[in-house]
Amino acid sequence: MKKSDLYLVSLKIFGLYLFIRFIINLKDFLFLVIGNTVLNDEPINIWFFGGLAFTAVVELGIGYILIFKTESVINKISGSSPFATLSVDRTALLEVAIAILSIVLITYSAAELLSYFVESTYFHDHKESEYLVLDRKKPVFYAAFKLVAGIFLLFNSRHFSNLIIKLGERSDRNVK
Repeated sequence: MKKSDLYLVSLKIFGLYLFIRFIINLKDFLFLVIGNTVLNDEPINIWFFGGLAFTAVVELGIGYILIFKTESVINKISGSSPFATLSVDRTALLEVAIAILSIVLITYSAAELLSYFVESTYFHDHKESEYLVLDRKKPVFYAAFKLVAGIFLLFNSRHFSNLIIKLGERSDRNVK
């Protein structure tokens, strides 16, 4: 089994998950639009549903890239040796696991940040002072922190896997 095969399978599974999330969000979007037109006599303000539609489009785009353009994603992620064969080496498996977790973290935090951006851009009926309240800032900073942490983990997955293996071996020596 090559390292790229493990990336290939995990990224395609995550892409399928995002495609299923797209279908669920599309169903919710259509339900809200149709329900609003039936129950409301006023014309539909499509920007009211913009956050849900935008999230669905982002999930569809990332899912499409992960399902159909997996090889280019693998080449960008794994860098120098995407086609190295995997043995039962703990470091390589831990590196792949950290990279996969960081991709999941980046995907979710990017979608979260984009939804906050859409909300703050298209919903101007809040006062400016309401956005300066600490409770409104916390989720944005938390999502930005998760995005930066995911990018950092992705680019340093090999270093962190080596560090975790060394710490595990050191604690194993201390136990004996």
